[in-house]
Amino acid sequence: MKIIKRLFLTIVVLFLILLLLFNVYNFINMRVLKKDLTSIFGYSLLEVVSGSMEPTIHIGDLILIDTKNREYHVNDIVTFKDVNGDFVTHRILYLEGSEMVTKGDNNNTEDASMSTKDIVGKYVLRIPNAGKVMASFKTPFVMVMVLIIGILICFMVSTDKNGNPILTDKEKDLEEFRAFQKEKEKQKETEKKVISEEKLEEKKEILKNDTPKKPSNLPQKQKQNTNHYKKNNNKNFHKKKKRR
Repeated sequence: MKIIKRLFLTIVVLFLILLLLFNVYNFINMRVLKKDLTSIFGYSLLEVVSGSMEPTIHIGDLILIDTKNREYHVNDIVTFKDVNGDFVTHRILYLEGSEMVTKGDNNNTEDASMSTKDIVGKYVLRIPNAGKVMASFKTPFVMVMVLIIGILICFMVSTDKNGNPILTDKEKDLEEFRAFQKEKEKQKETEKKVISEEKLEEKKEILKNDTPKKPSNLPQKQKQNTNHYKKNNNKNFHKKKKRR
């Protein structure tokens, strides 16, 4: 189940990234560089807007054309620019040197003769109904909604019921190891604090023991000696008076 979730998440993320890059690239080429056709590695994608090539190509299909291929033959399907500057995808009926005549499979009349220099690419393949999807993705509102939905899907797939990220066995082991290391560091810090506090208490005890204690009866002796001195002084004073 975890493998399926991760595969689905990878597909969604890749799709969103590619879609965003394609739209940004297309915007730069069409709006900034003013190009008529955007190509990637010589290939371009075009949406079919007419039924002139039915039943071979239908309206709403997305076709891939090769803009590098310059070899053309009768019965090839090519995309060219008409006199109005629009892209048209038709089949070559006649080819003489650099002149050609094309016709849509569903049309009754042939196109006017034109030069092969007007061809912009050779038809490679079609993706049914993909043109409608790509056209909708080009609107800003749909792009924003797709990105929001994609982010929500990624969040739901990559988290459990409690909102915690789903981890593989290796990632769980790594998280447990990190938690163990943190707990070990906390224990070391606690032990250091306890040892430092014990040492501080020992120092305090040593300082108390080394401080000399004053005898408790010293003030009484001092008082007694002072009183004795006063008495002796009084006696000597009386003796001196008598002598006089």
